[in-house]
Amino acid sequence: MKRKAFLILSVISMVLGACGNAAAPSLPGEPTVSQSRPAVSEPTQDAPAESTIQPVADAPGGSTAQPAGDSDDRNPADPYAQASLFIDTIYAQNGANTIVSPLSLNLALGLVAEGASGQTAEELYAYLGGSNYREEASEYLQYAQNLTAKTDTGLPESPYTFRYQLANSVWVNENRKLQDSFREAVQTYYQAQAQAVDFKTDTDKTAKKINAWCEEKTNGLIPEIVTPNMLSEDLATILINSLYFESPWQDSWNCREHDFTNFAGDSDTREMLFAGTGTYYENDRATAFAQNYYNGFRFIGILPKEEGEFTISDLDLQSLLASETKEYDVRACMPKLNFETSTMSKSINRILQAQGVNLTFDRNHSELDGMIEMEPGEVTYIDDILQKCKIELDENGTRAAAVTAIFTKCESAAIEKPKEVKEVYLDRPFAFLIYDSLYDKILFVGKVIE
Repeated sequence: MKRKAFLILSVISMVLGACGNAAAPSLPGEPTVSQSRPAVSEPTQDAPAESTIQPVADAPGGSTAQPAGDSDDRNPADPYAQASLFIDTIYAQNGANTIVSPLSLNLALGLVAEGASGQTAEELYAYLGGSNYREEASEYLQYAQNLTAKTDTGLPESPYTFRYQLANSVWVNENRKLQDSFREAVQTYYQAQAQAVDFKTDTDKTAKKINAWCEEKTNGLIPEIVTPNMLSEDLATILINSLYFESPWQDSWNCREHDFTNFAGDSDTREMLFAGTGTYYENDRATAFAQNYYNGFRFIGILPKEEGEFTISDLDLQSLLASETKEYDVRACMPKLNFETSTMSKSINRILQAQGVNLTFDRNHSELDGMIEMEPGEVTYIDDILQKCKIELDENGTRAAAVTAIFTKCESAAIEKPKEVKEVYLDRPFAFLIYDSLYDKILFVGKVIE
């Protein structure tokens, strides 16, 4: 997986914003497409019947990944499947406009992988695409840094400029010490600086310090990722990636009022963006258009062919993007966007576990033994992963940001003692209950003597 794979993840971070709760009919006779969640067009038929989205639970469906033990039989690190499962799961929980960043998550996991060994490392690197992820991440971070430094959009009147900023940091409990090899690796490959902070007493000050870093790195779009009550003495580290993207459009949009129709068939008139573009995509599930930013970045708006609720997994992003053609003049329309998404606690944990990343969350068997110095019997593991994303998009350009924070804890592993065996053979007179354990109700009580 070379730089192209990182570019795919960058584009997917932008593509997968779900706006509104609707897909409306397209303009008659034209290959008009819109952004993935909104569908904007002239209403030419009755409101569509809704279809039911498949629920995504602790082990979400729609993933091609298999448990870690079957890793040889799966296609590891498919960025399209991973991104689709990511947003489908978070959307199923939010039920509202949703945007996630697969790239920010992967770079944060890359920091974790630098402290992993054994099967824990194997699971992480299988998800990330290979054991050479650190070199690819380093190359891509330098690439992003060079892009921002050299780009001149030539648009002095635009409220947007081109900026693509990726940053990483490690916040370590002041009562713990990072291993020298870990500190050196995250600094060398991820440009991450480590800071010792107080997770026990002055949690307000520590939260403000971490949040100030996030606000600075996202140019104010994400001013907070932690709160004081998230910090505790048993935290070992917080590993953070931030991503900030800003660009004007290469080609302008026009604004005029137009109806947006939601899943229920309800329409409201709002100011929408209209433009012509020459890049078109189509598979058997969806149509799409691309509108260019600078330096090869694109906004790709995706319109499902079937009306009603849908999942990103069902749209088959890989075949859709592979269908790119410039044989058409495409009329595109979409709403302006301004929304943010925060993941729920443990949500990303479960998404990763459903794709074979398990041991790093196991407080007894995690092999994050290369991150901090530990006493014999202690285990460092991931307790939680949180992500916040925000997007602002209008006729002039786009700003979008993501922050992913991985919270690790260090505790003594539980000593698994063999359990004492008890036997209960109902081979003589006995009593029994039929019992509702949730509400503490005895439905039946009986006695058997023969």
